Amino acid sequence: MTKLFPLGILIIGMTSAQTRPAVNSAADLKRSCVRCHSLEVVRAQRLSREEWEQELNKMVSMGARVNNRAALLNYLTQKYGPEDTAGSTKR
Repeated sequence: MTKLFPLGILIIGMTSAQTRPAVNSAADLKRSCVRCHSLEVVRAQRLSREEWEQELNKMVSMGARVNNRAALLNYLTQKYGPEDTAGSTKR
């Protein structure tokens, strides 16, 4: 029975992590990026997911603090990814 106790804690921990509320990625953007850059600099980039990931790596190596990297990467990719081929932007 005592061997099952740590497993139960692990399962409960995994379940609670999955049910946490979504992170406010717009707030993460302001907290992580707009501290040093204007939002226009971020908007103008229009980078692919891989390029945003490289940019995050570079900024973190220079001292940027990113609380939820995966959520911020998803947000940057969806909100400020490459322009559509038809010429319209994703906004």
